[in-house]
Amino acid sequence: MRLRYLRPAFELREQWSYNNQMFMVASHIIETYSGQTYTSFVEDRIFTPLGMFFSTFSPESWEDGKIHTGMDWQWQAPA
Repeated sequence: MRLRYLRPAFELREQWSYNNQMFMVASHIIETYSGQTYTSFVEDRIFTPLGMFFSTFSPESWEDGKIHTGMDWQWQAPA
């Protein structure tokens, strides 16, 4: 990981910006110190204790194809 060479887009607290790189850092730390993959760690430590039995990182791995793919909602202006 070469994060130390990346330049920030903004100075600290100057402007808010979404940052996927910190998720990469978090997953690397979790995998290094827990000995588990990030997905296994989240499933074991977050999803299962909270009863989130229908949450997954991989829809392809879900049994019986019973997975919710989201809502399809269309709004129409009143006539």
